[in-house]
Amino acid sequence: MINMIKMDLYRLFRTKSMYVIWIILLASALLTSFLSKKDYDAVNKEWEQQQEGKEFVRNNTDFLNLVTRKYSSGAAAAAAKMRTEPNLYLPVNQGDIDVNDKLHQNPAYKADDEYKKNY
Repeated sequence: MINMIKMDLYRLFRTKSMYVIWIILLASALLTSFLSKKDYDAVNKEWEQQQEGKEFVRNNTDFLNLVTRKYSSGAAAAAAKMRTEPNLYLPVNQGDIDVNDKLHQNPAYKADDEYKKNY
């Protein structure tokens, strides 16, 4: 039984296709890491601009038309709610904000007395 396992492992590591699969896996992992970092930096840049008092980046009208084309009614209301980038992201859970000081609430979700949760 052990000889069969050794034989399979030997065959596994001696085939060219296994090395091709490892290279593809490595490339996809690196690409995913790069894109995640790029997205994280873009969100941080947007947050810094908001902290400096600059206005949020407005969403492209082509993008808004693409997103709202699925609505048969109320497309204008949906587009109005998605005018700036923070409106595209979900709110951060208040419990997570309480635990981690570096987290901030998405500015699109205000915590005023005007907005109450229905329990």
